[in-house]
Amino acid sequence: MELEEAREAVLEALRSYIRSNGRRLLTMIDALGQEEVVIYASALYSYFRPRPGLERLETALMFLHQLGVDELVEGIRLVRGEPASLRVRKKVIRELLAEEEP
Repeated sequence: MELEEAREAVLEALRSYIRSNGRRLLTMIDALGQEEVVIYASALYSYFRPRPGLERLETALMFLHQLGVDELVEGIRLVRGEPASLRVRKKVIRELLAEEEP
């Protein structure tokens, strides 16, 4: 398993999650005046697509943690500890939603 492979697997699950839940998240973030949101890994389980060597989301997250990765991409940080989670900036959620619009 490689770093980029694990990173892309997590990002792909997050993108799918944002497609389904992003507008609701933005509404809550805006109402609370926040600039970022914590998304628990368990929320991404059904959006994760298994790959050879990465059958589970936890495997990818654990691998990234072991390599000392703190940020998947700008605005998406891994949160160490239990439960596993990602800290996602509002700007990133908006950008991911914009990618989906025609």
